[in-house]
Amino acid sequence: MGAAVLLGAACAPGLAASAEPLHVVITSLPPYVTEAPNGHLEGIDGSLFDRAAQKLGIKYRVTVTNWDGMLAAVQSGRADVAVSDVAWTPARAKTGLFTDPSYYLPQLIAERKGVDVHDVAQLSGHVVGAINGQSYVDPLNRLGDVQLRLYPDTVALLSDLSAGRIDVAFMDPLVMVYQKKVRPSLHYKVVPLAAPTMSQIAAHPNWALFGPQMIGWYVRPGDEALVVKLDGMIHKFWRNGTNAKVIKAAGVNDATPFLAPGANWLVSYEKQRRGVDRPADWVAPSSEGMPAK
Repeated sequence: MGAAVLLGAACAPGLAASAEPLHVVITSLPPYVTEAPNGHLEGIDGSLFDRAAQKLGIKYRVTVTNWDGMLAAVQSGRADVAVSDVAWTPARAKTGLFTDPSYYLPQLIAERKGVDVHDVAQLSGHVVGAINGQSYVDPLNRLGDVQLRLYPDTVALLSDLSAGRIDVAFMDPLVMVYQKKVRPSLHYKVVPLAAPTMSQIAAHPNWALFGPQMIGWYVRPGDEALVVKLDGMIHKFWRNGTNAKVIKAAGVNDATPFLAPGANWLVSYEKQRRGVDRPADWVAPSSEGMPAK
């Protein structure tokens, strides 16, 4: 658990200077988020949240845990917010609150040598691994001709893939790329997974989770006021390009897929969230257009 970090010269309206630090829970997931020795968050999600907290005058403390523990901490109210490349899903929206997306995550998969999979249909007959609790688990479970194996963490998943015990791995895309750099003994290739078409999603709605995902911050149930404050900062980041700068600083040469998923996908996001955890006129933010202030 990190020490409390006090950010900002003055607290935002409605936040008392003596308020308890916000309890932020993460799973250490470079390049998305890590806790620095000084207690600040780093990485794509971490830096964006740290900047938002600074602007809002919010102090926070960090707990590092595994993926399942992180989600459970927010859902039970033991933590205030999860900041670790958390994708919006209908199931998570029922057990917690989500901010608007601060960026979108294009889909990549990792494959062992000799496997050549590039779309969902080609997963048929393969042994596929994923991390327990991540958004890929439910749609993969619904692919009846796929053998799914669940893992507690990145290390176990990629180790089994490299050893040939599974054929394909689903996990956070940039983590696969990062781990390949820092663990050269691992042998696998990272390839794009073609996004499902809108007609495929119409036939299989849960296939939307195989496309580019909405990444935001997961807030404990009942704290709508915090969501509103964080949404305000996220909208500013879209307008002034802060999210683009942070993504590029993490080593992403072309940030376009993270910021402009395309008109069809923006419409899909709006259909997914309108009437679920957003109003009927909600507009998904992107670098190509922002909702009215």
